[in-house]
Amino acid sequence: MVDDTAHLHIANLEYEVKSFSTCGVILAGGRSSRMNGEMKSLLPVAGLPMIEIIAMQMRTLCQRVAAVAAYEFQAEKLQEQGLTVIMDEAPDNGPLAAFHTALQHVEEELIWLSACDMPLVDAHVAKWMIGRLMASGASAVIPQIGGKLHPLQAMYRKQHCLAVTSSLIAAGQRSMLGMLQQLELLTIDEEEFIEAGFNLEFVCNINTVDEYNRLLHDNYEAASAIPIMREVH
Repeated sequence: MVDDTAHLHIANLEYEVKSFSTCGVILAGGRSSRMNGEMKSLLPVAGLPMIEIIAMQMRTLCQRVAAVAAYEFQAEKLQEQGLTVIMDEAPDNGPLAAFHTALQHVEEELIWLSACDMPLVDAHVAKWMIGRLMASGASAVIPQIGGKLHPLQAMYRKQHCLAVTSSLIAAGQRSMLGMLQQLELLTIDEEEFIEAGFNLEFVCNINTVDEYNRLLHDNYEAASAIPIMREVH
C-alpha cells in the first residue's frame, strides 16, 4: 500500500487532470444471468441506458471512452450507442481478462475503469481520485467502501498494470484481487470520500432485477440520483 501523505493538502491543489491522457473503459461483456439475460448495460435509468450515463460522465474527463464486449451481439448493441468497442480476447473469463484486453488496446496512460452496471458514477469523484493517483505515485486508486474494495470503479496507470495482468493471465489466474495484491495501491476509505463532500453511491452496482427495481423505485428518485452533467474543471 502507498503511504499517501499528499492527501493532507490535496483540497488546496488544482490538478489539471486533462493534461494526462485518460481513457474511460467500461466492462460490458458479462452474461447478466441474474438479470434474466438482459444486457445490464442497456437497462434504462432516468431515460438513458446505464452505459450511456457512465460514458457521459467519462467523456467530461477522458480523451476516449471504450467498452469491452464479449460477443458480437453485445458489440453491435454497444456500437448503436455510439461507443468504441473492444472485443474481449478471453470471453467468459471474468473482469481481469477483460481489463487485460483493454490494457493491450488503449494508448492513454491513465484508465478510469468501470463496470457497466454502475449508473451513479460521478466524474467529479473520478477527477479527485485521479488527483490522488498522480500525487501519490501509486499504480492504482481503489475505493474501499462498505468494508470492501471496489476495483471496478477505480483509476489505474496502464503501464504499471499491463505487466501484472500479463503475468497473471499467462499463469491462468483470473482474480482482480490477485492483480491488486501485486500493485502499489492507494486505497481511499469512505470517511475520506465523505470528508471531500462526495456521495458514496458512486460505487453502487446493479446485479439483480430486485436491485434494479430498488434503484428505480425504492431507494432513489432515479433522475435526481444521476450526477448532474457538467464540464469538470
